Amino acid sequence: MKKFILPLIAMLFNLGCNSADESNGNSADTVLPAEDLFNVAYGNENGQVMDVYLPEGRNSAITKVFILVHGGGWSSGSKSDFNYAVPILKSAFPGYAIVNINYRLATPESPAFPKQVQDIERVIQFLKASDYNLS
Repeated sequence: MKKFILPLIAMLFNLGCNSADESNGNSADTVLPAEDLFNVAYGNENGQVMDVYLPEGRNSAITKVFILVHGGGWSSGSKSDFNYAVPILKSAFPGYAIVNINYRLATPESPAFPKQVQDIERVIQFLKASDYNLS
């Protein structure tokens, strides 16, 4: 069942370059290695962390990104709920980066909206400003 839910929940973002002619940030002879980064902070508040899986040979002209946002009604759950999906996506889309995020959860004192939407926007801004060489 999880394999069928994954495409409905994972969001694919084209994060930047409008033209394949733009510099990709790599020298012609450099092939960036695959890299897995865990608990990368994209903000200063508790819960604003993500795991980033960067493919080998990525560059800012072609490397697209899956951003995984776990379920839980904005009030429960964790990025670890999507750990099963990472190897599936890596296998099916080897040239794509994968970002599995946590976000600030709602509480009775701190409602969901708009902080979860702001956290997703902050992830996108973080990725655009990063040196991860993503498109």
